[in-house]
Amino acid sequence: MSENAIGTQTNQFCPDLYVDISRVIEAKKALVRCHRSQSPNERAVERVISRNRFRGVLAGCQYAEGFKTLYPLTANGPRGRARLLLGLATTRE
Repeated sequence: MSENAIGTQTNQFCPDLYVDISRVIEAKKALVRCHRSQSPNERAVERVISRNRFRGVLAGCQYAEGFKTLYPLTANGPRGRARLLLGLATTRE
């Protein structure tokens, strides 16, 4: 579940999973500008991106998206899939 999907204020959202979006932040800015609910001015874009910057600080990267899982996360899924999805696996594993 993403931050926008819960229907409550951002300060009430406590993610337990962060995804580093630093490499795609420019694409996200462009997509925010295209969304019809956003006004075309840069202040609207900056509001969205500032939330990603804040989540990045919490996650230890420049920009991040926060998610709340419905079920507890495990360190190892079938054949290490959870580690791979979270970007923790290396090519040697």
